[in-house]
Amino acid sequence: FGASSVTGELRKLGEEHGEWGIDVFVYRVGDRPRRKFPPFVAGNWRWDNWLLSEFMAEGNVQVIDISKSALILHQDKAQKQMMAKFRPASAYNNFLAHQSTGEKFQMGKITNADILVAG
Repeated sequence: FGASSVTGELRKLGEEHGEWGIDVFVYRVGDRPRRKFPPFVAGNWRWDNWLLSEFMAEGNVQVIDISKSALILHQDKAQKQMMAKFRPASAYNNFLAHQSTGEKFQMGKITNADILVAG
């Protein structure tokens, strides 16, 4: 297999997240948000938006979107069969995000990044 054929196969099997799905966070421990991380259920929406919005609100880090320069795909298309908003824990995570920050978590989408790394 060449690199391009592997990449092609991965793209057939997986899919990229939209602007609301954040899959990679890299930051120094000292830069973590000051607000306590709510007890979100892993694997469901809103925790990533909450975390990104906290970084953005505190203004102590630059948010960099690498989605155009790195291949980051979700491989479990069966999970996609049940849309995020219909997963049992999604309502709970949505409640926690709203309880913690009101609507502020909605600024935590990748299209609000400070820097876009392309290619």
